[in-house]
Amino acid sequence: MISNVVKTLIVFAMGMGSVSLAAYLSPKTIPANEVQRTIRVMSYNVENLFDTVHDQGKNDYEFLPKNHPEKIKYCKTEPDQKRCLSEDWTNARLAIKLSQIRNVFAAIPGGFPQIMGLVEVENENAVKQLAAALGFKGQVTANGPDERGIDVALMYNESATLKFVKANAIRLDPSKLGKPTRDILEVNFKVMSGGAWQDLTIYVNHWPSQNNPVQSRLVAAQTLAPIVKAKMQTGAHVIAMGDFNTTDKDIPNPLQAFSQAAGVYDLDSVFRQNAPKSGINLALVPAGTYFFSGNRSQPAMAWNLLDRFFVSPSMVTRSSLIIDWSSYRIFSHPGLTTSYTYKSGPYAGKVIKDVPFRYNHFTDVPAQSGYSDHFPILLDIKLQ
Repeated sequence: MISNVVKTLIVFAMGMGSVSLAAYLSPKTIPANEVQRTIRVMSYNVENLFDTVHDQGKNDYEFLPKNHPEKIKYCKTEPDQKRCLSEDWTNARLAIKLSQIRNVFAAIPGGFPQIMGLVEVENENAVKQLAAALGFKGQVTANGPDERGIDVALMYNESATLKFVKANAIRLDPSKLGKPTRDILEVNFKVMSGGAWQDLTIYVNHWPSQNNPVQSRLVAAQTLAPIVKAKMQTGAHVIAMGDFNTTDKDIPNPLQAFSQAAGVYDLDSVFRQNAPKSGINLALVPAGTYFFSGNRSQPAMAWNLLDRFFVSPSMVTRSSLIIDWSSYRIFSHPGLTTSYTYKSGPYAGKVIKDVPFRYNHFTDVPAQSGYSDHFPILLDIKLQ
């Protein structure tokens, strides 16, 4: 049993620098006879998925074709007009971006997720194109006030055991923020388990980035927590997921404030608490979903769990709809990673292997384009 659990992990030692490809193990494969009793959930920051159309009132000029009239007009106001006009985001390059995301999905053994949360998508048009590329029949997008037009979204495929009910966006109070930020997307489903329909609500998050003060992420935590708590009091199961943009240096910590006020579990913590009892070597478990190479606001060589799942206690203790904690994983793959080399500074010459292969939006060569600066995260819900 222990060896089987170990085989479900995607493992690599973050920052060790000497881990070979042989150290990677395959993620969990859902047996064919269990597919209908499993709902796989995935959350992925896809790093700037923009279409090639200008959204009025949004600063999306970087991701427009260089001959777009609105881009030409905007670039004339920029100090470096030549650089501005050299950023050529075309339909052909968008097609490569969609294909690369599809390649990430293709690397997941045991089936695509039925529920897919998306972070860093521009609008419904971009989401619909990705949904078509991946084979998702349903999708919803929050149309928030972010200045660049960045939104969150969720794609899903209904089945005999999963039915979409409704969705709505949660707006953060702009008077408490320095600038507008993304909405939180609430999506309600019905799940057939234990002979009855269960309520499942997903919250997709993209909290203010580390360029913003901690207070802005506390606003997000304080906004979402009472909503989640009230939802759970109705008997619904809850998963809050996405890019929470919170690191250990955030004091007070918005994630702790959220989980304590809402009464939810951080699934990564649940996994790491239970793993040693099952013989899983935590030294081989990914340390983060995002690698900070270092800048004025972040120390160099820092891994962080920006992307997380928070789950209601009902999904850990009830037998009718339960999170398989051992299925949780930060999904990586040798082909989806790269190495980062420090060219200057105190770490000059240091090479960090197996970091996310961040996306290069302005190349026409798929092999050089990468995937995202984040790793996706996955979990399986077991039905009875």
